[in-house]
Amino acid sequence: MTGVFPRHAMALALVVLAAVLPIYVWGALLQWDAQLAGQGSTDTWGQVWEYVGAGAAVWLIIASAYVVFWRRVTVWPMITLLAIAPGLVPAVITSLEIANDYRTEYRPVISLGIAIALGAACLGLLHAIRLVTTRPVTHAMIASRLEIPFEADGLNARLCVQHDRLVLDSLLSRWKRSRARVAIPWTTLRSVRLEQVEHDTTWQVLVYNGSEQADALEYDIRPGLAIRIVGTARELLVPVSERDGKTIVAAIESRAANVERDAEPATEEAWRAMAARRRTGALTPWQRVTKEYDRTDYRPYRLLVVIAFLLTPLFTALLIAIGQVTELGDLGMGTGGMIGFGAIGVVFLFLVRSPLGQFRRFIRANEYVEAFPEPSNVRR
Repeated sequence: MTGVFPRHAMALALVVLAAVLPIYVWGALLQWDAQLAGQGSTDTWGQVWEYVGAGAAVWLIIASAYVVFWRRVTVWPMITLLAIAPGLVPAVITSLEIANDYRTEYRPVISLGIAIALGAACLGLLHAIRLVTTRPVTHAMIASRLEIPFEADGLNARLCVQHDRLVLDSLLSRWKRSRARVAIPWTTLRSVRLEQVEHDTTWQVLVYNGSEQADALEYDIRPGLAIRIVGTARELLVPVSERDGKTIVAAIESRAANVERDAEPATEEAWRAMAARRRTGALTPWQRVTKEYDRTDYRPYRLLVVIAFLLTPLFTALLIAIGQVTELGDLGMGTGGMIGFGAIGVVFLFLVRSPLGQFRRFIRANEYVEAFPEPSNVRR
């Protein structure tokens, strides 16, 4: 699987399988529970379909996340985990209920075994999605705009070759990759090469912290192969494996080849203007006083809640329309309800532009301070 389209097709097939499998297992467990209780004629699958239909808005939101992060394939396993949860949670609960209600013979063992096997299968599918979307790294993948992740040898850190920049994240934690993340955009790239580190070395990385003096994080580099990336605003030395070294260099050189370089470094005025854009309307008065927006891992998630609220009427109209052409029900509102919610949704589309614009400005500003952690006239 070397092309981009086959990768996405296979990954989406695995995503669907990962989302459907827990729901199917839950339905089978409900059927088994009904048989054990002597209720063989109970329509348990109808209950499952009602559950799926009631959560249609959730599925639509999750599906839209794949569209938003179409290139950021490293995020796909996390989105898939959200798609798995609505089926996995009731399946595990039903399995535990069967084990508790029928404590005779083999039933507790089987029901608990099903829960464990289902969890293992979901983890396996997540790993398969990660492999399909990121490996092997082929010429077609390098020529595309997909994110390509590489593990730093001997560190928690991860190198991600994106379409417009190189990102080094997870310096402090693999569980919260946004903390202490730095970047070198192709517009500031000066050189990239592999080299052998002869002695134990400590490398320092400057990380934005909302002030003129960036935080300095250090990590140890053992003797061995490392990649040195030199940019206008920062220089990185990251240990890599023999397997990945040449591939990383090839990916960086290919994606940065036709990008025009900035003639001048970022000015202090530009840095201050971009850093100020991280202050959004999502901040509470307390956050403004404590300057919580200066944290490197701060994200204005309240804006997403507002955006979701403003899009709710359109989702509702869509659900009613889907219900009218399927057997899932139309929420009891009919055509009039669909038209009413659709009209409200169109009005709300004009309102959603403000929080959406703020969130996009924050993302652009955050990417800027990841590449330029401090004014250009402060120490390097």
